[in-house]
Amino acid sequence: DLNSENLIISSTCRIEQGDITNVSYPDNYFDIIISINTFEHISNFDIAIQEMHRILKDGGYMFSLFGPIWSAAHGHHLFYSHSGKTYNYYDVILPAFCHLLKTPEEVYDILSSKYSFNSEINKGIVDYIYNSPEQNRLFFEDYEKLINDSKFQVLFFSGNSSEKLNKIYKRNIAPQIFEDLRRKYPNLTNFMHNGITMLLKK
Repeated sequence: DLNSENLIISSTCRIEQGDITNVSYPDNYFDIIISINTFEHISNFDIAIQEMHRILKDGGYMFSLFGPIWSAAHGHHLFYSHSGKTYNYYDVILPAFCHLLKTPEEVYDILSSKYSFNSEINKGIVDYIYNSPEQNRLFFEDYEKLINDSKFQVLFFSGNSSEKLNKIYKRNIAPQIFEDLRRKYPNLTNFMHNGITMLLKK
Protein backbone atom coordinates (compact mmCIF):
# COMPACT_ATOMS: atom_id res chain seq x y z
CA ASP A 1 0.00 0.00 0.00
CA LEU A 2 1.66 3.24 -1.18
CA ASN A 3 -0.34 5.29 1.34
CA SER A 4 0.28 3.17 4.43
CA GLU A 5 3.01 3.16 7.02
CA ASN A 6 5.03 0.09 7.92
CA LEU A 7 3.32 -1.61 10.84
CA ILE A 8 3.93 -4.88 12.65
CA ILE A 9 0.58 -6.28 13.78
CA SER A 10 1.75 -9.67 15.06
CA SER A 11 4.52 -12.22 14.55
CA THR A 12 2.76 -13.41 11.39
CA CYS A 13 1.12 -10.22 10.12
CA ARG A 14 2.54 -6.89 9.02
CA ILE A 15 1.65 -3.95 6.78
CA GLU A 16 4.34 -2.71 4.41
CA GLN A 17 4.40 0.37 2.24
CA GLY A 18 5.41 -0.60 -1.26
CA ASP A 19 4.89 -0.58 -5.01
CA ILE A 20 3.83 -3.92 -6.49
CA THR A 21 5.66 -3.11 -9.72
CA ASN A 22 8.96 -3.02 -7.81
CA VAL A 23 9.11 -5.25 -4.73
CA SER A 24 12.05 -6.80 -2.89
CA TYR A 25 10.42 -10.12 -2.02
CA PRO A 26 12.30 -13.17 -3.30
CA ASP A 27 10.92 -15.50 -5.95
CA ASN A 28 8.28 -18.02 -4.84
CA TYR A 29 7.64 -16.22 -1.54
CA PHE A 30 3.84 -16.12 -1.09
CA ASP A 31 1.27 -18.93 -0.98
CA ILE A 32 -1.66 -16.66 -1.88
CA ILE A 33 -2.11 -13.09 -3.16
CA ILE A 34 -5.44 -11.33 -2.52
CA SER A 35 -6.14 -7.89 -3.93
CA ILE A 36 -9.39 -6.00 -3.35
CA ASN A 37 -10.26 -2.71 -5.11
CA THR A 38 -6.67 -2.05 -6.12
CA PHE A 39 -5.95 -3.14 -9.69
CA GLU A 40 -7.75 -0.18 -11.25
CA HIS A 41 -5.23 2.11 -9.52
CA ILE A 42 -2.04 0.35 -10.64
CA SER A 43 -0.01 1.93 -13.41
CA ASN A 44 2.24 -0.38 -15.43
CA PHE A 45 -0.24 -3.16 -14.78
CA ASP A 46 1.68 -5.61 -16.97
CA ILE A 47 4.75 -5.24 -14.75
CA ALA A 48 2.61 -5.66 -11.62
CA ILE A 49 1.25 -8.96 -12.95
CA GLN A 50 4.77 -10.16 -13.74
CA GLU A 51 5.92 -9.33 -10.22
CA MET A 52 2.96 -11.07 -8.62
CA HIS A 53 3.68 -14.17 -10.69
CA ARG A 54 7.34 -14.05 -9.67
CA ILE A 55 6.76 -13.78 -5.92
CA LEU A 56 3.96 -16.38 -5.85
CA LYS A 57 4.87 -20.00 -5.15
CA ASP A 58 4.26 -22.68 -7.78
CA GLY A 59 0.69 -23.86 -7.33
CA GLY A 60 -0.22 -20.62 -5.56
CA TYR A 61 -3.35 -18.57 -6.26
CA MET A 62 -3.97 -14.91 -6.96
CA PHE A 63 -7.50 -13.57 -6.39
CA SER A 64 -8.66 -10.06 -7.20
CA LEU A 65 -11.94 -8.17 -7.14
CA PHE A 66 -11.79 -4.57 -8.29
CA GLY A 67 -13.56 -1.65 -9.92
CA PRO A 68 -14.89 0.67 -11.13
CA ILE A 69 -12.76 0.31 -14.24
CA TRP A 70 -12.21 3.02 -16.84
CA SER A 71 -14.61 1.50 -19.38
CA ALA A 72 -17.55 1.57 -16.93
CA ALA A 73 -20.31 4.17 -16.99
CA HIS A 74 -18.68 5.82 -13.95
CA GLY A 75 -15.15 4.69 -14.79
CA HIS A 76 -13.72 8.12 -14.04
CA HIS A 77 -13.70 6.80 -10.43
CA LEU A 78 -14.04 10.36 -9.13
CA PHE A 79 -12.50 10.81 -5.68
CA TYR A 80 -11.36 14.42 -5.50
CA SER A 81 -10.61 16.24 -2.22
CA HIS A 82 -10.68 20.01 -1.74
CA SER A 83 -10.50 21.96 1.53
CA GLY A 84 -11.26 18.90 3.62
CA LYS A 85 -14.27 17.77 1.56
CA THR A 86 -14.29 14.78 -0.80
CA TYR A 87 -16.26 14.76 -4.04
CA ASN A 88 -16.82 11.24 -5.35
CA TYR A 89 -18.82 9.28 -7.90
CA TYR A 90 -21.52 8.50 -5.32
CA ASP A 91 -22.52 12.12 -4.73
CA VAL A 92 -21.30 14.00 -7.82
CA ILE A 93 -23.37 12.25 -10.48
CA LEU A 94 -22.08 12.92 -13.96
CA PRO A 95 -23.62 11.59 -17.20
CA ALA A 96 -22.78 7.94 -17.84
CA PHE A 97 -19.61 7.50 -19.90
CA CYS A 98 -18.94 11.25 -20.01
CA HIS A 99 -15.23 10.61 -19.38
CA LEU A 100 -15.13 8.50 -22.55
CA LEU A 101 -17.32 10.62 -24.80
CA LYS A 102 -17.00 14.24 -23.71
CA THR A 103 -14.16 16.72 -23.62
CA PRO A 104 -12.86 18.20 -20.35
CA GLU A 105 -14.50 21.49 -21.31
CA GLU A 106 -17.86 19.78 -21.78
CA VAL A 107 -17.61 18.05 -18.40
CA TYR A 108 -16.70 21.40 -16.79
CA ASP A 109 -19.85 22.93 -18.32
CA ILE A 110 -21.96 20.04 -16.99
CA LEU A 111 -20.60 20.57 -13.49
CA SER A 112 -21.18 24.32 -13.72
CA SER A 113 -24.81 23.88 -14.76
CA LYS A 114 -25.68 21.01 -12.40
CA TYR A 115 -23.82 21.85 -9.19
CA SER A 116 -23.12 25.04 -7.26
CA PHE A 117 -19.40 24.35 -6.85
CA ASN A 118 -16.95 27.17 -7.41
CA SER A 119 -14.75 27.17 -10.49
CA GLU A 120 -11.72 25.87 -8.56
CA ILE A 121 -13.62 22.75 -7.50
CA ASN A 122 -15.00 22.25 -11.01
CA LYS A 123 -11.49 22.50 -12.46
CA GLY A 124 -10.15 20.13 -9.82
CA ILE A 125 -12.83 17.53 -10.56
CA VAL A 126 -12.21 17.74 -14.31
CA ASP A 127 -8.45 17.50 -13.81
CA TYR A 128 -8.91 14.46 -11.57
CA ILE A 129 -11.09 12.71 -14.14
CA TYR A 130 -8.71 13.17 -17.06
CA ASN A 131 -5.27 13.44 -15.46
CA SER A 132 -5.22 11.86 -12.02
CA PRO A 133 -2.54 9.17 -11.59
CA GLU A 134 -4.95 7.43 -9.18
CA GLN A 135 -6.66 5.71 -12.14
CA ASN A 136 -4.84 3.62 -14.77
CA ARG A 137 -7.53 4.08 -17.46
CA LEU A 138 -7.47 0.48 -18.68
CA PHE A 139 -10.56 -0.81 -20.48
CA PHE A 140 -12.10 -4.20 -19.76
CA GLU A 141 -10.45 -5.66 -22.86
CA ASP A 142 -7.06 -4.28 -21.76
CA TYR A 143 -7.22 -6.20 -18.48
CA GLU A 144 -8.42 -9.30 -20.28
CA LYS A 145 -5.52 -9.22 -22.73
CA LEU A 146 -2.88 -8.48 -20.10
CA ILE A 147 -4.08 -11.37 -17.96
CA ASN A 148 -4.32 -13.78 -20.89
CA ASP A 149 -0.83 -12.76 -22.03
CA SER A 150 0.63 -13.32 -18.56
CA LYS A 151 2.22 -16.53 -17.28
CA PHE A 152 -0.75 -17.20 -15.02
CA GLN A 153 -3.27 -19.94 -15.61
CA VAL A 154 -6.67 -18.23 -15.73
CA LEU A 155 -9.18 -20.15 -13.63
CA PHE A 156 -11.84 -17.43 -13.59
CA PHE A 157 -12.14 -14.02 -15.23
CA SER A 158 -15.46 -12.21 -15.32
CA GLY A 159 -16.97 -8.75 -15.35
CA ASN A 160 -19.06 -7.78 -12.33
CA SER A 161 -21.53 -5.04 -11.52
CA SER A 162 -22.59 -3.07 -8.46
CA GLU A 163 -26.37 -2.89 -8.35
CA LYS A 164 -26.20 0.27 -6.25
CA LEU A 165 -24.11 2.04 -8.88
CA ASN A 166 -26.18 0.59 -11.73
CA LYS A 167 -29.24 2.31 -10.27
CA ILE A 168 -27.39 5.62 -10.32
CA TYR A 169 -25.62 5.46 -13.66
CA LYS A 170 -27.43 3.02 -15.93
CA ARG A 171 -31.05 4.00 -15.54
CA ASN A 172 -30.86 6.88 -18.01
CA ILE A 173 -28.53 5.49 -20.67
CA ALA A 174 -30.04 6.09 -24.09
CA PRO A 175 -29.30 3.81 -27.07
CA GLN A 176 -27.44 6.70 -28.69
CA ILE A 177 -24.77 6.43 -25.98
CA PHE A 178 -23.85 2.93 -27.14
CA GLU A 179 -23.81 4.04 -30.75
CA ASP A 180 -21.39 6.81 -29.77
CA LEU A 181 -19.20 4.39 -27.81
CA ARG A 182 -19.12 1.92 -30.69
CA ARG A 183 -18.22 4.66 -33.15
CA LYS A 184 -15.42 6.08 -30.97
CA TYR A 185 -14.11 2.70 -29.75
CA PRO A 186 -14.88 0.30 -32.62
CA ASN A 187 -12.72 -2.53 -31.24
CA LEU A 188 -14.26 -2.50 -27.74
CA THR A 189 -17.57 -3.95 -26.57
CA ASN A 190 -17.51 -4.46 -22.78
CA PHE A 191 -18.87 -1.22 -21.37
CA MET A 192 -21.49 -2.66 -19.00
CA HIS A 193 -19.20 -4.11 -16.34
CA ASN A 194 -18.36 -1.98 -13.28
CA GLY A 195 -15.42 -4.15 -12.39
CA ILE A 196 -13.68 -7.50 -12.70
CA THR A 197 -13.31 -10.62 -10.59
CA MET A 198 -10.47 -13.02 -11.32
CA LEU A 199 -8.80 -16.11 -9.94
CA LEU A 200 -5.38 -17.04 -11.33
CA LYS A 201 -2.97 -19.86 -10.60
CA LYS A 202 0.79 -20.14 -10.97
